[in-house]
Amino acid sequence: MPRFFSRRRFVRLSAESLALLTVVSQAGACASAPETPARVFSPEERTALLALADTIVPPTARMPLAVGDTSLIARIEQFLAGADPLVRDQFRYLIHFFERYPQLFSLRFTRFSRLGPVARAEVLAGFAESRFYARRMAFVALKSVVCNHYFADPEVQALLGFRPVCVFS
Repeated sequence: MPRFFSRRRFVRLSAESLALLTVVSQAGACASAPETPARVFSPEERTALLALADTIVPPTARMPLAVGDTSLIARIEQFLAGADPLVRDQFRYLIHFFERYPQLFSLRFTRFSRLGPVARAEVLAGFAESRFYARRMAFVALKSVVCNHYFADPEVQALLGFRPVCVFS
């Protein structure tokens, strides 16, 4: 049987294909938020996530853009729509956990989204400074997703003076 590919040619073609796939996959990295957002969250989850995100990244004098004025929820939904269903469900469980935590484990008999700004900050500070690793990591996971998608917003980047230069645009 004749050999169509030598080992060297096969390795070279594989490397070229891998490089091409990398370039093509990175071409979409500079794209903005999608025009038709995917619906991953229920209205209650959206409210809870907005309250959590607003507490994690509050508007300040240097950064007056509030979380509600950005496309944060749509960006997170788009990210999760393309993720594994297990990851999507785990993130939704994380939102429910933070939303119900004050109701279940503290003397505040209300949900997180209905707390005042100071009480919300106290609840999240308790997670950030907890001696229990699982509580700290739950907060870090939520904070990472929120901050990554907040600072990826073009309006936020413009306020920061960041001008992304995309090779592929």
